[in-house]
Amino acid sequence: MADGIVMCDATRHVIAFNPIAAELTGWTEAEVLGQPLQQVLRLRSEEGDAPLPLPLEDLLTKISALKS
Repeated sequence: MADGIVMCDATRHVIAFNPIAAELTGWTEAEVLGQPLQQVLRLRSEEGDAPLPLPLEDLLTKISALKS
């Protein structure tokens, strides 16, 4: 088993995307580089089609607030 790795910058735009992430999401690296993380990783619950927040989003918001 391998890990899909997606890296983003402080503005939450994708700066790196490994081949396993591409396989898991169906996106190519060329398609996602520079795109907002929320557009690339669209999590959905098993029960419905409603989007779920990214677990990372809360952490990034707190880090940004601390740096301000």
